[in-house]
Amino acid sequence: WAASAPQAAAEWAMNIPDPALREGVLARIAAAWGESDPLAAATLAVNALTPGRHQDDAVVGIVQRWVQNEPEAAAAWVAKFPEGTLRHVALENLIKLWADQDLEQSGNWLADLELGTSRDMAVGTYVSQIAPLLPEVAAQWAENIGDDALRQLQMETLGETWMKSDAPAARAWIAKAPLPEMTKARLLAIPAP
Repeated sequence: WAASAPQAAAEWAMNIPDPALREGVLARIAAAWGESDPLAAATLAVNALTPGRHQDDAVVGIVQRWVQNEPEAAAAWVAKFPEGTLRHVALENLIKLWADQDLEQSGNWLADLELGTSRDMAVGTYVSQIAPLLPEVAAQWAENIGDDALRQLQMETLGETWMKSDAPAARAWIAKAPLPEMTKARLLAIPAP
C-alpha cells in the first residue's frame, strides 16, 4: 500500500493511536515512498517523524534511493539539515553513493559545502571512497579537513592504503605530510607489497 498509494497510507498512519507504532509505520511508508517521489517522502520523514532512530532510518533510506537518480536534488535537501547526527548520517550515505557514481560531480558539490563538522565528516567519507583509485587527490582532500583528530585519522588511513598500492608515491607523500613524526615512522615502516 505504501508503494502504490503512499499519500493515503501516510494519512491513515497518522491516525494510529500508539506513538511507537505510528512512528514505525510512517518511517516505512516514507522509505517506500522514496522510490517514486523522494521529495514527498522527505517531507513526510522530516515533518511527521520525531527526531530519533525512525526518522534517521527513513531519511537514510530516502537519500539512498534519491541519490541514485537525482544526486544534486538529494544533496540540496541534505545540505539544509541542521548540524547533528541526522545530517552527518545523511551526508555520509549521500557521499558514499554519489562518489561511486561520479567522483568529480560529488567532489565539486562537497567543495562548496559550508565548513563545519558535518562537512569534515563528509570529506572523510569522500577520502575513503576515492583513496583506492586516486590517492593523490584523496591526500589533498584529507589535508583540508578542519577537525584535527579526523584529519589525522584520515591521513593515517590513507597512508596505510596508499602504501599497499604504490609504496614509493606513498612514502614521498608521508614524508611531507603534516603528520606526527611517530605516525610517519610507523607508516614508512610498512613493508612494500
